[in-house]
Amino acid sequence: MGKEFIEYHSENGRIPYSASTLCFCLTQYAKDYISENRKITSNIDKKIRDAVLIDAINYLGVQCCFNFALHTKDLYDGQKHKEEVDPQCLLTTIINYYAYYMFNQGIVESVLRSNCINECTEQFDANDGAVVLLDFINYISKRNDFDRTFTIKELYEKFKVQKHNNEMDKLKKFLELTSKYSEELVNGHSIDAIFESMARNHNLKYVAEDGTYHYTDIISNRIGQSQMYSWDAKEVDEEIYAMAYAYGKMNNDSKQVPQTEIINKKILEMKKR
Repeated sequence: MGKEFIEYHSENGRIPYSASTLCFCLTQYAKDYISENRKITSNIDKKIRDAVLIDAINYLGVQCCFNFALHTKDLYDGQKHKEEVDPQCLLTTIINYYAYYMFNQGIVESVLRSNCINECTEQFDANDGAVVLLDFINYISKRNDFDRTFTIKELYEKFKVQKHNNEMDKLKKFLELTSKYSEELVNGHSIDAIFESMARNHNLKYVAEDGTYHYTDIISNRIGQSQMYSWDAKEVDEEIYAMAYAYGKMNNDSKQVPQTEIINKKILEMKKR
């Protein structure tokens, strides 16, 4: 009989490991997992199996604001990663992150968006992706002698709770930002000046025609890329939506059309909803 698995909870609600440590630890588990060629996934194309594994690990990195960028070839480089994470903490972390990844992110869509770093270039059965991810989770559980075998239904129930909580948190943040920008507008600040101030605070240089956000030169040179990382772009997008909503609520007869094009686009987008 294995050890009882009890979800990990810290006093401050934070994981006591860096994103890089978590990702490297999971990478070693993935390498060991592949070497065992488990029966549950033996009939699934290895390209799909490997793509799901690296995409899931990269997803965890992104959610922790870390661009891990694991490639398929990295799973076969023979390198041993010695980063260790308390098994109870690791398992708790991945079941929470991967429940949301599986049912909200969409495994197939996520894998295909990242096909520049994996070898999966065609649509595949979403069930195959779910089987690989669930079996990987249960492999980690078994490797650490826990008596717990997770199910799709269990992860889905966890996802539903997470989705509700995320929506409530998002609504609260949106209302707080809207209130902040409404007050600035009432106090006589122009919408364009408000946008420029926000852009400086977030190191936003410009918004491309395709809607992507780009860093200022000093930041982009430092990180080696111009386009914002997804976590930074998400924050900017939330700010602009709240800004546009606050502006849109004002009396149409008393305001001019913003010079900032992205504000106009967001207002039109919200009107069509």
